[in-house]
Amino acid sequence: MAFDKKEYNRQYQQKKVASINEVGELPKVEDPEQKARVLASLECFLTEMFPDLFSDPFGEVQKSSMAHEQQVYERGSGRLNKLEPRGYGKSTRSCLGVLWAVLKGVQNFAVVCCDSTEKANDLLKLILSAVTENEKLLSCFPELKCFHVLQGNPHKGQYQVYQGKKTNISIKGDTIMFPEIPGSPSSGAIIVARPFKKTRGKNIKGRRPTVVILDDVQSSEDAISVTGVAKLLKTLYSDIAFLGSRKRQVAIINNATIIAPDDYAHSLTKNRAFVTVRYKMVESMPENLELWEQYRAIRQTYNEHMPGDDLRAKMEAQQFYLERREEMDRGSKTTWDFAFSPGAYQSSTIQAAMDFIYDYGMAAFESECQNDPQEITAGDQKPLTPGEVEGNTCKVSRLVVPEDADLLTAFIDISEKCLWWTVVAWQKSDFSGTVIAAGVYPDQPTNYVTLSTIHKTIRQKFKGDFATALGRSLEELVNELAGRVYVTETGEEMSLTALAIDSGWGEYAPEVYRFCRQSKYKNILRPSKGMGIGAKRNPLVDPAVKPKARESVEGQWKFAPTKAKVFLMLYDTNYWKSKVNSGLRLPPGTSGSIHLHKLGSGQSHRMLSEQLTAERPDRVEANGRTVDEWSLIPGRDNHFLDCLTGAAVLAHAAGAKFPSRRPQPKKPAAKKEETKSIQRPVVPARAAPRRNVTF
Repeated sequence: MAFDKKEYNRQYQQKKVASINEVGELPKVEDPEQKARVLASLECFLTEMFPDLFSDPFGEVQKSSMAHEQQVYERGSGRLNKLEPRGYGKSTRSCLGVLWAVLKGVQNFAVVCCDSTEKANDLLKLILSAVTENEKLLSCFPELKCFHVLQGNPHKGQYQVYQGKKTNISIKGDTIMFPEIPGSPSSGAIIVARPFKKTRGKNIKGRRPTVVILDDVQSSEDAISVTGVAKLLKTLYSDIAFLGSRKRQVAIINNATIIAPDDYAHSLTKNRAFVTVRYKMVESMPENLELWEQYRAIRQTYNEHMPGDDLRAKMEAQQFYLERREEMDRGSKTTWDFAFSPGAYQSSTIQAAMDFIYDYGMAAFESECQNDPQEITAGDQKPLTPGEVEGNTCKVSRLVVPEDADLLTAFIDISEKCLWWTVVAWQKSDFSGTVIAAGVYPDQPTNYVTLSTIHKTIRQKFKGDFATALGRSLEELVNELAGRVYVTETGEEMSLTALAIDSGWGEYAPEVYRFCRQSKYKNILRPSKGMGIGAKRNPLVDPAVKPKARESVEGQWKFAPTKAKVFLMLYDTNYWKSKVNSGLRLPPGTSGSIHLHKLGSGQSHRMLSEQLTAERPDRVEANGRTVDEWSLIPGRDNHFLDCLTGAAVLAHAAGAKFPSRRPQPKKPAAKKEETKSIQRPVVPARAAPRRNVTF
């Protein structure tokens, strides 16, 4: 065969390029025992491979945190919510922990998320610096030579070969792809940086993430916004949680510090799918607070108009502390001895903690340093818990009316999937009430659902557009509630006094108006709308002005005419949710108390009690008014709270009176001649007398 000069030159050039880009022989492990140590322990890996970054000894907080994190990496699955104080190094440890998991071979596709692209890329640069420049790391993991020979030029990676085969190493702005080296545990592994809100469906070459590090993914603005927190939780539950493959669920490690009550990190502590480990900066405060007040006065006394005088004050305060340190430290206990900054004229962790309190306040300290935010409450009241409400039951069973009740009101709350309803029996003389029934329409296959997990919807039950499905659903549910015969403990029959439907301001309001106007139960039906009247706004019904007909200053409600020729019940939800909250705190048998019916076999108050405690109050003062403004806790449903609130407004409009004095236990009722209880199935209301009501 004739000599082909062109082919010869091509092969020559190919071999020449390959020799230039050949990684060559990998170095040997210098200390096999050290490599075994660092692979066995994340803590050992960080301290021995990165002595400059972790020069101060770890405290018990960091050791415990790393142990939890290592367990997630090695197990290959799990959900960890890791809450540490600011300045404890959680971000750096987690990013290098991902590198440890990759080098060990227990994770092969990691995603690092922050609240912004810039922060995520900064964490990726930390990992990149470790694999391209750290000689200690290279001495234990020879495969990292592939990164070192690039000499900072990522473009060389596309030509790099090892033993004649391409390594497919790659370094881009947001992605590091490890070289494919036979026998290396990290061969072909991937580490990616992404902003938290743009991670949905992430995959590379058909591979899906095995672990996600969420590092301070909420901003300060998100933390104080109910909507912002809800969006973060939705991203976590809908996007991040499904990043893994069908065969391998993605592991999630959330690094955070609680910024505000019920923020994203705080909300995760209530999710049992996540194991939460929470650490404090200070376990006990110092005893001699008089000396600390003197220290504070020295530190904060300076001339604002004299440049540098604030630094002089801090230096004098530090000297005051050093001279009395033993006495000022007495009684205090901190979780890490090195959580202070010498550059800020601090000599101990407890001094740094007290400085933080003096500079930013106790509320910020409880959140940022203690991961234990102060609850936002109305006055001195602590928020109700689901357990407290669930345990507040009376002696009557479901759908049985207490014998002293003389009003029955019901309320229907509309959502895009279903209708939520509640029926409450009231005693007009003292406004005590019993929730005798609550439920979801259409009926669900389980006794616990949330709006996001509704199984059967009104659109599935009644085909067609939403307005049609809503109208038919309201008709069926109202017929059931208003057409029911309710029976008291003594066997007497009762029917609904009033029933209201939340009309909202949205597109379904006209349908609600139409239904209330045309229903055969129109004499007891009212469309309604709750309005959160804050401290900065005027009251719904001004006490300084004589109320009109169909208005109540005491009850802060009014019935307003509409173009649809029906009266719309308007009421102040802040006012009424405070009333309902107070009633739920009182035990049965107390004037003004609100309680739940007795549970029967297979019944549960879990869904009801969780929704009745789904909002928190914030006391606000403005324009001479003090108002407890209620807001939804992120990730919770509040439909039954809206229903109970609306039912309470109806009761007041129908004549129920607030207790005229501090609620007191009721006197035992006089004994009546025993009446045999009637146990009968539900029958149409036309067989029972219906009470009329004048609004």
